[in-house]
Amino acid sequence: MLVLLLVAGLWSLPAQPVDALSIPHPPTPTRLTVSGFVVGRVAKGNLIRLGILATDPHSWINLDTVKVVLLLHGGKLQEMTFFVKELQFKLGDRPPVAIASSTPLVAGFFQVNPHSVRRIRHTFSVRVTLWARVREAIPKGTTFRVIARDESGNISYAREKVKISGGFLTWGTFGIGFIVALLIGAFVTNLRYSRRLRERRPSIWDILERRLREERARPPALVGVGGNGGPG
Repeated sequence: MLVLLLVAGLWSLPAQPVDALSIPHPPTPTRLTVSGFVVGRVAKGNLIRLGILATDPHSWINLDTVKVVLLLHGGKLQEMTFFVKELQFKLGDRPPVAIASSTPLVAGFFQVNPHSVRRIRHTFSVRVTLWARVREAIPKGTTFRVIARDESGNISYAREKVKISGGFLTWGTFGIGFIVALLIGAFVTNLRYSRRLRERRPSIWDILERRLREERARPPALVGVGGNGGPG
């Protein structure tokens, strides 16, 4: 009976429109913006992840390209470009290729598999990520700049602070390893010295045996006898 009452009560509720549970639209950006990030240690031989987020006040369709540019003292070292609507990727001076391609692109400091490029689009933004292998050591002082360009030619850019490492072994890692090696060496030296001291120090049995040998080697004492038969 209770179940029937609950069903009747739910049936009598007014129907809600489907849009009542939909997620609200994100706020409309006021201008073209871009930001980026780098995940991983930027050193020769390492694999790093690059990301770009661009927003447009009209729509993501109005975005033309997003790119990452490496700059050193104002000069361009290399750039990577993604064509938003064409789904194409360009590395350095190499011609653009479709991101469906699995043939690695090699140019300058990086090797990139176009198939690792991902585009996530929203109403007013596009997020692009990719994986890149660092082929050559990047000069210290190099900055990473992300740039977004729309169909009207408007440009937005931002500079990302990235720590450039010289290789697989940094000076910090070398210093820590050197200190650890010194500590281990000192510990081993002290351990050997303590063992030598214990070996040189005679035990209680050695002392007793030496005293017995001395007693046996000592000559017997002479005792004088008097005229009455007693000791003189």
